[in-house]
Amino acid sequence: MKLRKLLMPLFVILSMLVVVGCVDETPPSSSTSSTQIQADVEEVVFEMEDTVLEPGTYTLSAHCLPENSSQLVKFTLITSIEGVTLSGNELLVSVSAEDKATFTVRASSIYDPTKSATLVFTINNPSISIEISTEEELFAIGTSPDGLTKKYVLKNNIELTKPWDPLGTADVEEDNGEIIPGEYFVGVFDGNGYTISNVIIDGDYNEGFFEQIGTTGIVKNLTLQGSVNARSWSGAIAGINGGLIENCVANVDVTVAGGSAGGLVSVNRGTLRYSYATGKVVAGVSNDSPRSTGLVAANEGTMTECYGDKDTMTTPNYIAFTPVVDNTKMLPTSLMKTAATFASWDKDVWFIEDGYYPLLKHEGFTPPAKVISVSINNAETEINVEEDETLTIEATIINGEPSDTLVYSLVSPVSGVTLNENVITFNKEEVVHLSTFTVKVTLSSNEEINATKTFTIIYNPVPVEDIIYISTEQDLINLATQTVPVALSKTYKLTNDIELAGWYNKPIGNADNPFTGTFDGQGYTISGIKGGNEGAHNFGFFGAISETATVKNVALIGAGKDADLYVGAGSGVVASVNNGLIENVIVNVNILSTTQWVAGCVGDNFGTIRNVIVLGVVAKNDNLNVPAPAVAINNEGTIENVFVDKTTSKTVSFFNEANETYDSFLLETTLMKSAATYSEFDTNVWNIVEGEYPTLKTSQPIEDIIYLSTEEDIINLTLEDADLSKHYKLANDIELAGWYNKPIGSETKPFTGIFDGQGFTISGIKGGNEGAHNFGFFGHIGETGVVKNVAFVGAGKEVDLYIGAASGVVASANYGTIENVIINVNILSTGQWVGGCVGNNYGTIKYVIVLGTVSETDDVNAPGPAFAIANEGTIENCFVDKTTSKTLTFFHVEDEVYDAYLLETTLMKSVATFSEFDTNIWNIVEGEYPTFK
Repeated sequence: MKLRKLLMPLFVILSMLVVVGCVDETPPSSSTSSTQIQADVEEVVFEMEDTVLEPGTYTLSAHCLPENSSQLVKFTLITSIEGVTLSGNELLVSVSAEDKATFTVRASSIYDPTKSATLVFTINNPSISIEISTEEELFAIGTSPDGLTKKYVLKNNIELTKPWDPLGTADVEEDNGEIIPGEYFVGVFDGNGYTISNVIIDGDYNEGFFEQIGTTGIVKNLTLQGSVNARSWSGAIAGINGGLIENCVANVDVTVAGGSAGGLVSVNRGTLRYSYATGKVVAGVSNDSPRSTGLVAANEGTMTECYGDKDTMTTPNYIAFTPVVDNTKMLPTSLMKTAATFASWDKDVWFIEDGYYPLLKHEGFTPPAKVISVSINNAETEINVEEDETLTIEATIINGEPSDTLVYSLVSPVSGVTLNENVITFNKEEVVHLSTFTVKVTLSSNEEINATKTFTIIYNPVPVEDIIYISTEQDLINLATQTVPVALSKTYKLTNDIELAGWYNKPIGNADNPFTGTFDGQGYTISGIKGGNEGAHNFGFFGAISETATVKNVALIGAGKDADLYVGAGSGVVASVNNGLIENVIVNVNILSTTQWVAGCVGDNFGTIRNVIVLGVVAKNDNLNVPAPAVAINNEGTIENVFVDKTTSKTVSFFNEANETYDSFLLETTLMKSAATYSEFDTNVWNIVEGEYPTLKTSQPIEDIIYLSTEEDIINLTLEDADLSKHYKLANDIELAGWYNKPIGSETKPFTGIFDGQGFTISGIKGGNEGAHNFGFFGHIGETGVVKNVAFVGAGKEVDLYIGAASGVVASANYGTIENVIINVNILSTGQWVGGCVGNNYGTIKYVIVLGTVSETDDVNAPGPAFAIANEGTIENCFVDKTTSKTLTFFHVEDEVYDAYLLETTLMKSVATFSEFDTNIWNIVEGEYPTFK
């Protein structure tokens, strides 16, 4: 079967070739002598008699004198002229060549290049163009003999009433690799400033108003409006341009199922200049991914002063294949309607005024009346709240009066977003990652004159905790859009079933940044899976699972469509590539490929897959009845106890190729519902019932997390009946009004759980029971106890804590772990030793900053131990501001090693000091103390 498709772009082909040697591509003259050379060349003589040339192809001829000299001759086009090309001795004069124009060709002896002759040619090409006034005349271009070689000029606007058949044909590659050249448009199409509207094209590859424009083809002064729907490699004006496109407007929506769509053309091998696109460009793969969408898909020629409206085109790419993002050429609508953008364009050809896209002039053109409008000029529509806590809306009034003013508003309320005049402020605690908000700017004197722009919030910080619980679709989105490796290395657990409403356009992890952690479904189900980015390659719920990763105990259920996932090569429902462990998984998702191999579980397996059930349809080649591999395309790993219902999945092989061993695990439904089939499955994980498909148990324990949000919540932890073995997390900052008379835990009942501040602050700390011994925010921290990610701040008194022996701000004694803590509490002892962090350390303390005063013997000017009275454990990367803390020693006694961590304030505000601190947890800014994220 013959498949029409775009040839691989030239720059890709060249990168794959190794060129050896060189070839003289200039053939010898027809008068070349085969006799032995007996004399040097004395003269070169042209043999051409007719020097007036009409459009056509000519063979140049010249010879050398004397006759017994070398007859090898090289021809060179001295004068560069549009529409005239020379290849070897073949001279092409195209229909686009200017009448009466002249050009010069030199014939040189290859044997002796100093000997040459020149000949001047004149073009005879009267400027007679075929006038096009009707739809019928337009369609006749593609059907009349030599229609692709002639000159055409539009005489008026034309609105099409039937689908358009693109002019010309592009190159075709046969299944055997043979290239069949297309029939290109090589004439001149002069739009004369007019518009062809309602251009509707439905096709395969290389679609556009022209399929392929040859090297001598010219398209100019034309506006196109309509839509193109194709498989791939298509554009608005042309699939492939090898000639000249200038002064053109493409208001054409281009949609391709695969990738490589261009707002102007798909592939440019010629010249594009003084043209722009405004139509929406959409690819089945993500619009901002390589080989997807752009002003052009691939460029091998010249692009001069070409622009795209990235708001209406919905892509930022100037060139998609690389991709190249050029913010000077891909502009928001407001700048596309700004005259200064097009300052170098020919005003005789274009009408250019503020408030309007450039308009092509034509006979009888009437400039539009000036209209007052409002424009929002912000170029960036994705706002990274991690970097920018505010956004200023930049808006202008076009053609307004000096007294006109603007009113700013949010179209609808959005969590974490507030607007004051023209400034948006974001609350990080409330914003939702990938949520959108729309700003409306209205002329105060006329509400009907307004502009809107929608912005997307990007806020996906790396989770501080090691175990992250997933309970909503938004939680899954946050995981799927993580690009920081440490985020993909953590443990994620489902807490309930999740039904997806619209998500599933991006896999979790990819080949460059794989998932390296643990995803534990805990027996729950993710249902409603659909999408797959309409043909994206290397797709799956996970992109790539690394050697250290585990995906387990989860059921993946489709949305119930014939093809829940419509994906490209190397894809699988669970993952594109598995190098880790997949176990205890149910897969009931219908997957269909665009033409390539996909599989019911993973694309390629290099790890271990065990105790998995596949029930969904697995098909390929755009046909649900063409079976694809049931479990994996290729397997170089281990597969154990994986069973496929061959009736529901409609598959005939376990892998891409038949395999006698594994194909035996494709079972009829009756066996898939037989308890005996699953004798190796763990009944602590699975429900195995005769006559039913197995299901996963959700009785696996879910760790309890208790959130603390008030002072009362903290007081409750100090009570006698408090459970100090639980996992506690701060939900917000807490300011203490009067509490701090009793620590959390004691020597007889230490704190053995987890206290995770999540970067929040407990402030207003004061008291200390007026001299109580063995005191601290925590009394004793047990061996399994963890206190982390929290800032302790005093009430701002000269003495926040007045306490007795063996006390410290964070704890009296630590046997567990204290990490990522800020301490700014002034502590004074009644006469004994106390520590700025802990009384005595027997465990691990790391990444701690001490800023508060540490004093003893009832004298705030008598320094006490900056950090701890004594240490028998491990202390790493802990720093004390010796100016603010007024201390002289790290411990009770001098210690040459640790006293070096008492630093001047300048070093405490130096980024270099905290090089070992995790920037996913800490904000490290030069000239400031570190703070928590």
